[in-house]
Amino acid sequence: DCVWHNGLLLKFESRYSWTVIKLLQSFLKNRMARTRLEGRLSHLVQAKQGVPQSSMLSPLLLIFYIVEMPTNTTVKINEDDS
Repeated sequence: DCVWHNGLLLKFESRYSWTVIKLLQSFLKNRMARTRLEGRLSHLVQAKQGVPQSSMLSPLLLIFYIVEMPTNTTVKINEDDS
């Protein structure tokens, strides 16, 4: 997914307390990611967008992120957290 962290946080700032915002920031920020291809691992890179996979909170954050998109926006969703 391509959830923009700062955009998601801005949506939360207008509705929730600072405590919730800080919790969400710690959930999203400073995450590292790598891939494995044919048994070889890539270098670690910082994940600057997207929600963490295999988390119960992530699908809810994705829904919250897209709920208020403009009506003239085309959205294609493929949520696969298997």
